[in-house]
Amino acid sequence: MAGNVVGHQQSKVDGVAEESSISDALDIAPESRFECPICLAWLRDPVVTACGHRFCSNCIDLWLKKENACCPVDNLKLTRDDIFPDNFTRREISQQRTKCPNIVRGCLQELSPLDVETHLLNCEFRIPESHLPESEKLHCLFGSFGCPHKFEDEPELQRHLENDTQNHFKLFSNICKNLKISEASGSASSAIAQQANFWDPPSKSEVNNHEGSVDSMQGLIK
Repeated sequence: MAGNVVGHQQSKVDGVAEESSISDALDIAPESRFECPICLAWLRDPVVTACGHRFCSNCIDLWLKKENACCPVDNLKLTRDDIFPDNFTRREISQQRTKCPNIVRGCLQELSPLDVETHLLNCEFRIPESHLPESEKLHCLFGSFGCPHKFEDEPELQRHLENDTQNHFKLFSNICKNLKISEASGSASSAIAQQANFWDPPSKSEVNNHEGSVDSMQGLIK
């Protein structure tokens, strides 16, 4: 029920979810005790309410600006005086460690989930902002079978090959099926041609020779 309340009321808070976008952007899902019920991301500057629920400080501040604001989880009346800093949770989150999303490109940094966003701006293994021209991009190895995708670097290409196996198999199967159809059509055409040659009418000289033989036989009989 609490989840339904949060989901219904969350759409009324403009701009709150954008304040903490780490989970959405990097797919780093926090534990429920470290997740803000408003923005659904890691708690930033966590606070706890008198009714025992944790939120990002900025998220709950924006929430309380609504008229007759209440707790987003249990709907109990809530004011700014009912909210307190949660330093214990802040320390717990700061001790959490996650790998940089650019680990596939060689980055071995492990850092707090709250620092990932800042780290990515300066990570030496990040994808360059200047995109490669089409002529310099890497083609999918199944491009000759019909896969249109191109990539900026080897890790992206490798992930594509690992994640798109089923589509590549379908492309390969279609090619094989078309080849079999072409071979079958060629064999059928060859058989028809042979049958047509077998039933070709005799030439005029062959007819004249045959008629001469018949006349000779009739003369001998007489």
